[in-house]
Amino acid sequence: MKALFSVLLLALFAGTVPAFGDDALPLRHVRAENEALRALVEDGGRRSSTLSALIERLDRSDVFVYVEHQRLPPSLNARLTLLGASGGWRYVRVQLDCRGMLLEQVARLGHELRHAVEIADAPTAVGPASIQDLYGRIGFPIDTSHERFETQDAIDAGRRVYQEVLSHAATLAAR
Repeated sequence: MKALFSVLLLALFAGTVPAFGDDALPLRHVRAENEALRALVEDGGRRSSTLSALIERLDRSDVFVYVEHQRLPPSLNARLTLLGASGGWRYVRVQLDCRGMLLEQVARLGHELRHAVEIADAPTAVGPASIQDLYGRIGFPIDTSHERFETQDAIDAGRRVYQEVLSHAATLAAR
């Protein structure tokens, strides 16, 4: 069923530049499904130079990222999935577990956007096999299925975003 949904979603995007809402130019490649997530992305980018740099890098790429809230299984806090490629664009979805604290969600967003940048930096990463090949080279498996991977760069990015947002909050509180 998920595969069918992804195919239908990709068919809607074919040959177009996708949008959630009324984004003004310049074209933003990190898109949120609702205002609460849009605020999380924008506020996180203002409070974290790491997150801001990831968003700017994606804005210069052929990768569009759709950020959604989702109730994820207990073993997941966030995940990135490739939706597909069409018309010279690649589409990924980031799902953040909606039950986490906002600070944690921003850090997880940074982690997942680092994965999106990894994909953006690999022009041949356009489907499941090429994504698995990419992460087989740059990452390490996190389960015995060898279908879920992690990278140290994404772990580090999530930690940096967390620390930067926390530091920003502490600076504001000290004023």
